[in-house]
Amino acid sequence: MKRRRWLGPVLTAVLFSVLACVVPAGQQAAAPTSAPIAASTSTKTPIPPTATVTPTLTPLPMPTNTPMPTARPLIESEAQEGEYINDLQGISLEYPRSWEVLEENNGQSLLVLGSENYSVYIFVFSDYLPSDTSLDEYSGSTLDSFIESSGTIAVNNIEYDLEYEFPSGLEAWYGRGDGTSEGFAVKVELLMVPHGSRLFGIFLYSYSDYSRPYLGETQGIVNSLEVYTPHPYGVDRSNALFLPGYEPDSYDPAKWPGSADSLIGDIFSGLVRLDTSLQPIPDLAYDWDISKDGTVYTFYLHEDAQFHDGRPFTAEDVVFSWEHALDPETESFTAVTYLGDIVGVEEYANGEADSIAGVKIIDDYTLEVTLDAAKVYFLSKLSYPVSWIVDRNTIDDIDDNDGEINGTGPFRVVRHDENAILILERNPVYYLHPVSLEYVVYTYLPAPSMQLYETGDIDIVGIDRDFLDRAEDPGDPLYGNVHEASQLCTDYLVFNSSKPPFDDPAVRRAFAQAIDRDQYNEVFLDGEGILANGLFPPGLPGYNPDVRPLGYDIDAALQALEDSTYGSADALPPISLTTTTVGGDISQSTAFFIEAWQDGLGVSVGIDAVDSESIREALYDGEYANMVFWGWCADYADPENFADLLFHSSREQNIGMYSNSDVDALLEQARSIESVEERMALYQEIEQMLVDDAAAAFLTHSEAYYVVTREGLLGYEAVPIGVAQNMNLSFEGQEP
Repeated sequence: MKRRRWLGPVLTAVLFSVLACVVPAGQQAAAPTSAPIAASTSTKTPIPPTATVTPTLTPLPMPTNTPMPTARPLIESEAQEGEYINDLQGISLEYPRSWEVLEENNGQSLLVLGSENYSVYIFVFSDYLPSDTSLDEYSGSTLDSFIESSGTIAVNNIEYDLEYEFPSGLEAWYGRGDGTSEGFAVKVELLMVPHGSRLFGIFLYSYSDYSRPYLGETQGIVNSLEVYTPHPYGVDRSNALFLPGYEPDSYDPAKWPGSADSLIGDIFSGLVRLDTSLQPIPDLAYDWDISKDGTVYTFYLHEDAQFHDGRPFTAEDVVFSWEHALDPETESFTAVTYLGDIVGVEEYANGEADSIAGVKIIDDYTLEVTLDAAKVYFLSKLSYPVSWIVDRNTIDDIDDNDGEINGTGPFRVVRHDENAILILERNPVYYLHPVSLEYVVYTYLPAPSMQLYETGDIDIVGIDRDFLDRAEDPGDPLYGNVHEASQLCTDYLVFNSSKPPFDDPAVRRAFAQAIDRDQYNEVFLDGEGILANGLFPPGLPGYNPDVRPLGYDIDAALQALEDSTYGSADALPPISLTTTTVGGDISQSTAFFIEAWQDGLGVSVGIDAVDSESIREALYDGEYANMVFWGWCADYADPENFADLLFHSSREQNIGMYSNSDVDALLEQARSIESVEERMALYQEIEQMLVDDAAAAFLTHSEAYYVVTREGLLGYEAVPIGVAQNMNLSFEGQEP
């Protein structure tokens, strides 16, 4: 059986890039192929607040808060010369001072050492053992990958699945081989040390004729290896929440692509936020008044709120933050969508005004906001991160390597090692209530979250129902408290209605009715998916279980083509589906749809391949072909967040550029209806119009999801929408 090559090309490239440039002393070294690319930086001039200041009003009584103690200081392990210590990964070793450190802490590659005459190289790296793979298979594949990726090693003999025992008692998988490389006799060795599902590897590459004087030193380096439970910067895990993370494209809330949970909800805050019942509650604004006609909101702000650097928060910071979000140079995808109900937002965003007309500073802690019409969901929209408060003094540099991430939220940044770890400590002067957790640690480890939970690296993980039995077994490393919640999400096929042939509703209906969703459910979702008859997911206000879908009906689909302006499939222009690919191959689910249209309609659909990192921008810029698969999850529990945001002709999130004047009129009417019953009935009418007009082909709703939390973690609630709640969590015995 051919071994699978598990190790990624990035790691092997790192290892052998060193070998490509360094050979034993006395031999000519190859020149490097390219120079490093310098990171580019950009700056922009902040826009000063220009809102009108009007006479002072008397604020309502403001709640008071008892500060919590400052978190204990971090402790950084200081390695002496000849020592390597990595508390983030939980590994250390020693090496002679005469050896050269060629590289250190570059992703999975932890340490690269070279002997004094460059005849021996030692590569130390970290990895994770896939749950469906044995240590022997994985380690053997890794050794093969190292050898094959070098491109220069001809190995005569390889031994696999040997054993190695360290003086400390650690046991390791061991493999080795002998061969030649560019005329030199070489030896390769690999040790893989398991620590839970975490793996530490030591790869040794030596030139046999030159390395004999260093055999003892090499053995000493290997035998000095120690692995242990990670404790980054001395963080006490008894009162610290460890979570999986990744280095985002930006820490600016105006550019945040998702909901209010995770690090953005820890560091930053807004006037309001959603609680776990998805209702807007006070945050930086401790209270507000709403005018009788529902168009004027007067917010009363916390006078004791301050930024993490100690600067007081005032109403001017709200104005600055909103103008920053709306500034075209910020390039926010969502600012106009979530702030657009405020009078003057469109004009400001388009550069037609110097300030937002509907925002007035009454005094330092009172803000008046005027809407273009009564919007019962306005407060819910303010819970989205794009409206949250940023610091005028640091926001332009927030994403620089040395940029300060300064917010007003319940936790503040105390350590940020790019692409490695983000450590937040509780804000001792948080204005709402005492925060129990001393630290929240986001660890950017390159492994699936479930494996990180099993190794104890994180405290919360999402799972699907196939793993429920394991999560409920006290003897399983996946064991913990299981929380279940629904998701307010809908997946659908977008038709680009702005160009032929999908500017014709009959063609859209034909393609929608050629999809056998029941078969799709059986083949790809094991028959357990929730088919979407319409736009609104179950659990969302306005959900209608009796909406009439455009069901699978080939005869009706062919009739729709005949009734279209084209008259038949043969007369259609070329049609393509925009999608991401893996190695140039489309997914099996994508192939299912293409075959359905070919077999049912006789239409051949091409593929428009787009890079996964750029597809979002391409869709919002309208730079895609005729169709694309998309999905939407609620940002707040209101049907406006689906119907209006996704299908009103003026909305940026209407990536299909669907336009229907009747639908637009009803959506605009629904925005201001005060009666909940009347409003929900109107949204159900709108939903049926979208289905009948094939504004999109609605496919599935997300199933329930499950979250496992570490035993002893208190206060967590699984909710359909990501909300900030880490400030409410505590560990047993550490409650405030």
